[in-house]
Amino acid sequence: MLKKHGQLFLTAIILFDSLAVASSWLFAYFLHFKTSFGPTPRGGVPDLEVYYLALLPIWIVFMFNAKLLGLYKPLRGKPVSIDFYNIVKVTTLSILILTAATFFYRGESFSRVVTVYFWFLVTFLIFTSHLLVRFLLAEARRRGFNLRHVLIVGSG
Repeated sequence: MLKKHGQLFLTAIILFDSLAVASSWLFAYFLHFKTSFGPTPRGGVPDLEVYYLALLPIWIVFMFNAKLLGLYKPLRGKPVSIDFYNIVKVTTLSILILTAATFFYRGESFSRVVTVYFWFLVTFLIFTSHLLVRFLLAEARRRGFNLRHVLIVGSG
């Protein structure tokens, strides 16, 4: 029963993280190119389709690094700061890899400002989603779900 619940929460956190990555990327695009917030883009506004197409490799890199760096290991009883540190490691490594990949890809140019916005947004949203899942797990345990019951027989 615990494995079933664990898989449910793992699936939920992966779904939340995937939504955080996609929404952060698109919101960073809109924040830079569609608002007056930040510097004026040089060379005009790129097509949104280019940024949509970039979502798949971005998602793959993020999910691979999350698995590689152990972001989805259970942290029950550990401080929230450890989770935050792991999230910063995953987001920073992922963005460094993606930035390096764009150096070799000459089809389109991606804004560095969008990349900075994306890093802040994705770090915040993934951390928020992990806090939400921690809260839901604590609430489930408080209500008696996802607990292990142990009987100790003996003396001493």
